[in-house]
Amino acid sequence: MLVDKLVSVITPCFNGELYISRFLDSILEQTYSNIELILIDDGSTDNTKGIIDNYKQKFIDRGYSVVYIYQDNQGQASAINRGLKLFKGEYLTWPDSDDLLYKDSIKNKVEFLFNNPEYGFVRTDLSVVNEGNVNVVLHKGSDVINFKNEIIFDDLVLENNVFFCPGSYMVTKKALLDVKPELNIYESRAGQNWQLLLPISLNYKCGYLDECLYRYVIRNDSHSHGVNGFEKEIFRCKEHHELLLTTILELNVEQYKYKQLLSEKYSKKKFNIACQYGKIEEAILFYKTIQNKSIVEFIALTALKTNCYTYIRRRFSLMKSVIKKIRNYK
Repeated sequence: MLVDKLVSVITPCFNGELYISRFLDSILEQTYSNIELILIDDGSTDNTKGIIDNYKQKFIDRGYSVVYIYQDNQGQASAINRGLKLFKGEYLTWPDSDDLLYKDSIKNKVEFLFNNPEYGFVRTDLSVVNEGNVNVVLHKGSDVINFKNEIIFDDLVLENNVFFCPGSYMVTKKALLDVKPELNIYESRAGQNWQLLLPISLNYKCGYLDECLYRYVIRNDSHSHGVNGFEKEIFRCKEHHELLLTTILELNVEQYKYKQLLSEKYSKKKFNIACQYGKIEEAILFYKTIQNKSIVEFIALTALKTNCYTYIRRRFSLMKSVIKKIRNYK
């Protein structure tokens, strides 16, 4: 059955002159015929606007509409909020401007949601590539993650069996309006995906398409991969904790339970960061805040104190890999 419902694509962009063209090309190459692209320029100071302007006629010729909005730099969540006030589609996706969509990405997701109205959203497998050569697939998301779960609220909270690649998701406008009637999300520079996905995943099942329809591009200078140094990583960890906690407090869930889950999750994250940077005193402090200490944390702290952390961590990772393969074989 031919589906021709309008699909909205909201994409924040910031200083993307080196890669915005390939993203726009991937939208123009879509096999779906009814798309509106909303580009929110979050304060670019390079030639991003000029490149987008040069593409406008191509979108018109393709039969797609394109909207370009410039705002002072406020972060991706702010940009998404701006786009949410403008979109008109029956379906919505919000890919990053440095990633790529395979040509059937939008069509296949729309067909799934149209034919399965009990699902509020759908996700797909994805290819992980490097910016040096986006045509060489390093691995698929399904190589490391089991996407089969349809109830993914807890998975999103705990970052279990999920990829935060927004372009691999598509939501229905009906589901979004049901959980976010004001079409407004909490603005944080730490991200925008939890604010959109958690309310929907609490109330709707998530479908899955077992095919790579999205290319996730690893860039060393991107916001998500550019965090380096102990203090920066700890700060980023605290930002995520605040973002996730704020989002959950707006939902009809058992608040105490999820506060405890988040406290434990980020205690372990900060402990692991301290171990990786060889920060013994900080690792001890974070270790004390972990309520359910496991043998993993005990071994890591012992190894750190005895200057064997790197060796033991490498051996332990190898052991976990072997165990995983054995389980998969069974």
